[in-house]
Amino acid sequence: MGVNQPSYIFLRKNTYYFSRRVPPDMKELYSGSRIVKSLRTRSRRVALRGSHQINFHLENHWSSIRVERITCGLASKPVVQADSMAGCGFDMLETRDHYMTLKGKGKGHVFERTVDRNVDYFVTAVGNKDLGNYSSTDGARFRDFLIAKG
Repeated sequence: MGVNQPSYIFLRKNTYYFSRRVPPDMKELYSGSRIVKSLRTRSRRVALRGSHQINFHLENHWSSIRVERITCGLASKPVVQADSMAGCGFDMLETRDHYMTLKGKGKGHVFERTVDRNVDYFVTAVGNKDLGNYSSTDGARFRDFLIAKG
């Protein structure tokens, strides 16, 4: 005995039609809540075969869209190079002041002293530039500065 599969067909004026409800997660892709297409046949056997093929293709299409949605952002994308001339509008010292306003409330003088010391080390080693203009070379320079400092 075979497995019963839904046929998704109906008969209207001696012509078979395919009709399938659009899954809730795919509704934004369609104008209506159902997909209805004429199978252009009067034969039930031909209509069943055609509806199974259409259903197979729809399920594959919907599965690929679901997989794309799940994996979106997982595949590596080309790295966008920032315009080094543009910067972001904040230098390191301004960023330190902003950080202290956001995170330093109620932390005490030890927290503030630590932040000041670390930022001062960085500015001494690399310079006070716009945040968008720092590079990995600057990071290496800062590392070498700290190693030399002990």
